[in-house]
Amino acid sequence: MLVRFSIQNFRSFNEQTSISMVANGRLNQLMGHTMDHTMDLCDIRDMRLLRGAFVFGANASGKSNLIRAVNFARKLILDGSTQGARLDQYYRQRNGKQGNGIERPGMFQFDFIINGSVYIYGFTFSYMDGTIGKEWLYQRQRERLNRIIFLRNEHGVITKLRMIGRPKTRFEVYARDVQFQPRNLLLSTLAQKSGDDVFQVFSEVYNWFDNLIVIFPDSMPTMSTMPALSAPALPVPPFASHEADLRREFSELLSYFDPGIAAIYSQGVGELLDLSDESAGIQRLFNLVQLLSVNTENRVAFIDELDRSMHPNLTLEFVKLFYDLSANKRLQMIATTHESGLLDFNLLRRDEIWFAERKEEGSTLYSLDSFKVRFDKHIEKDYLLGRYGAAPLFTRSPSLPTMISHNPDDL
Repeated sequence: MLVRFSIQNFRSFNEQTSISMVANGRLNQLMGHTMDHTMDLCDIRDMRLLRGAFVFGANASGKSNLIRAVNFARKLILDGSTQGARLDQYYRQRNGKQGNGIERPGMFQFDFIINGSVYIYGFTFSYMDGTIGKEWLYQRQRERLNRIIFLRNEHGVITKLRMIGRPKTRFEVYARDVQFQPRNLLLSTLAQKSGDDVFQVFSEVYNWFDNLIVIFPDSMPTMSTMPALSAPALPVPPFASHEADLRREFSELLSYFDPGIAAIYSQGVGELLDLSDESAGIQRLFNLVQLLSVNTENRVAFIDELDRSMHPNLTLEFVKLFYDLSANKRLQMIATTHESGLLDFNLLRRDEIWFAERKEEGSTLYSLDSFKVRFDKHIEKDYLLGRYGAAPLFTRSPSLPTMISHNPDDL
C-alpha cells in the first residue's frame, strides 16, 4: 500500500511536492474509505490509509505529470538503470527553455507498506548523464525512527542490516560494484540476487514496484500481461480467463455500466483484444472494470484522466462501486480527473481530494484538507469559482471583442 509519493524536478514539478495517502485521524466521515491495522495493514497502530485520492486541476496543471512521474520512476527501477532512458524530455523546463533544470537532479521517493512494515525508497539522478546521485531504503520503526537498510551516495554504501559471513561479503561486493556502474540502481541489483534470507527484503521491495498498475487514457487491454497499461501487473484479464465465474463477473460489471453489452467472448490468451469498433468510452471501461473484477488484493493503481470519454454519471458510479467492492481489500486508486461531480462530501472525504496547480515556479500538489472546509459546503461550486485554486481563470484581452465581431465572410 502507498503511504506517500514525492517528486522533485520532473517535467512541470520543480520544488519537492508530495501526495499523501495518510488519512486525517480527526475525520469521521466515510470511514469505509480508509484502512487500518485491523486489516493487517501495518504494525503502526495509529496509521490509517486512504483507499482513494483524486487529483483535480486545470489543463496543463501537472496532473498527468504526477502519473508520468510514477510510471517513469517505476520503469527505471524495474530496468535497474537509467541507461537508454530519454532523460532530456523529463527535467523541469521554464517557458519551454532548458534553464537550469537539466543541471539539477531529479528525485523520486515512495513510502509504502509491505507485510506490515513501512519502507521508504528513493533516489536522485542526473539529467545530464544519468548517474545516480543518492539512493536510499529505510524501514520505519515503531518509535518513528528510520532503520537504514542501505544508504548510497558519492562516498559509498552503508547499511544497518545485521549480516555476517557470506551474506555480508556478498552485499559488500554488490555495493562496491555499483560504484563503478553509476547509472545502475542498487535496489534492482540486489533484488536479482538470491540464496540468502537477508536479501529477501530487496526482492519484496522490487516486486512492490512490479505490481504497481498504471493506466493512461490510451492504454489498451490485451489478452495476457497487458503491457499497454505500462505495468505487466494484472494477471490474465477476466474476459480471457479459463474460469467461467470470472468471465461472468466481468461481463456483469460491463453490462452494469452499459446494458448494451450482453457478454464478452474471447478465443485465446496472449493477443490484443480488438476494440476498434467500440466507442472510446467502452474501451476505457475495459481497462477500468478489471480493477474491480480481478484479484487486485494488495495493489495500487494510478489512473490518468479517470473520466476520459465517460459520461459523468458513469464516472461517479465507477467510483462508488470501487469503494463498495474494495471494502474488504487492500486496494488503492490514485486518479486524476476533471469530473467536478466527484467534489461531493457524500462521495469523497476531504482528505481524498487533491489539487494540482501550476504557477510560474512550477506545479504543486495540495489537499482540500488543508482548507478545513465544513462538511455542509458545496465544494463543487466553490472549486469552479476558483476558491481552492487549481481551476482555469479566463481574462479577455481588449482585442477579443474586435475579433469576435469580425464577419467570417471577411476573413
